[in-house]
Amino acid sequence: MPADAAPEPALDPAVIADLRRAQDACGNAEFITQLVALFQANGPVRLARIREAVAGGDGAALGLTAHTLKSNCAMLGATCLAAMCARLERCGDSGALDEAPGIINAAEAELARVLTALETLLERNQ
Repeated sequence: MPADAAPEPALDPAVIADLRRAQDACGNAEFITQLVALFQANGPVRLARIREAVAGGDGAALGLTAHTLKSNCAMLGATCLAAMCARLERCGDSGALDEAPGIINAAEAELARVLTALETLLERNQ
């Protein structure tokens, strides 16, 4: 990305719009809030488990946990973080664990960005 290019948003606006439509359709005013709360509680835990799996040399656990986090990220529109999780999933599935620490470091930074964006979303959703 060029130095003057704007970074990709932490949350895909199209996915957020879809979530808002789903919230309206189901009539549950807390739908987005509940999804975000689950991600806030589980996202950091799953990323920590990914780091533990790599430290323990457990490719299967890495692949499975990264797959789950990838799905959670995609559901909320955290596409950049979902892509990082997909890379981690491939590392686990192929046993290429030596590539994972750098991806995990980047994913931790992106998770912080996503969590901040989710807080902003909740503020606007109220």
